[in-house]
Amino acid sequence: MDRPLDAFSAMPAAGPLSEHGAALVYLGDDRAALQSVLMLQEFGLTVDVVNDASSALTWATHAHYSLLICGGDFSHHLFAYRARLAAPQTQVLLMSRFPARASLREAGVELFPLPLQVNALASKLAAIVG
Repeated sequence: MDRPLDAFSAMPAAGPLSEHGAALVYLGDDRAALQSVLMLQEFGLTVDVVNDASSALTWATHAHYSLLICGGDFSHHLFAYRARLAAPQTQVLLMSRFPARASLREAGVELFPLPLQVNALASKLAAIVG
């Protein structure tokens, strides 16, 4: 994703990049990120990966993603909440070792508990993306 973020200021939100939709992955855990990307691609989604919160929030609000997967340390809870409010059309799945606060659940953020269990993640993603 090497387009400058300034380019978004003049761009309207785009449609999904594939007929199955698109997903954005922002995870602090490389293993979880790789597993998520591979599974999402198996479900036929176009997948973008970002490495920082600012880029993730910018992409989530200016592109049409059907799903955003985020997680890592406790700061990702705040990020998930902000992303859900900024991009209400996008489902947000938060991978975390910490329990979700009521405000996250009320905003519609789904929680996936870590440590990562591949079969459980596959089932969760199947339920979300169909």
